[in-house]
Amino acid sequence: MSATSSGSAALSLGSLTVTGMTNYRLGYARVSTLEQDPGSQLAALDEAGCQEVFTDHASGLLTERPELTRLLGQLRKGDELVVWRLDRLGRSTSHLFHLIAELGERGVGFRSLTEAIDTTTLPVGCCSGSWPPWQPSSVTSSGSARWPVWPRPVRVAGSVADRRS
Repeated sequence: MSATSSGSAALSLGSLTVTGMTNYRLGYARVSTLEQDPGSQLAALDEAGCQEVFTDHASGLLTERPELTRLLGQLRKGDELVVWRLDRLGRSTSHLFHLIAELGERGVGFRSLTEAIDTTTLPVGCCSGSWPPWQPSSVTSSGSARWPVWPRPVRVAGSVADRRS
């Protein structure tokens, strides 16, 4: 990886150079107090292949998290943000949803290791605020949209899922 004369990153593969392509995997870890140790998060993010990890020592309820702000400013199209667990990133469910949608709009992938969420493997538009994912087949001949057909859960006799009230 090298910098071009314009200051943007360039990836060189022999005689082929692609300008602006970074594809970094950046991690974010957070602990609520200075006494807590982010060691297990850092180890998991390192094992996931993160080239750099940003760590905040602050409550998740605080809006000011300087390392998260720095990380979000550094992410570029094609990069991936990795967290150990969803609650390390978002202050609330709605904040988390908006943040992941914003990343998707910017072309940045998102992965949560504990919940096994990886937006780089989801259909386009799934996490960009257009949920449920509308497909051309979900638009009727009159032009109105209908709900997509979701698979029904399998009922197994005697299972907890089969408890009918």
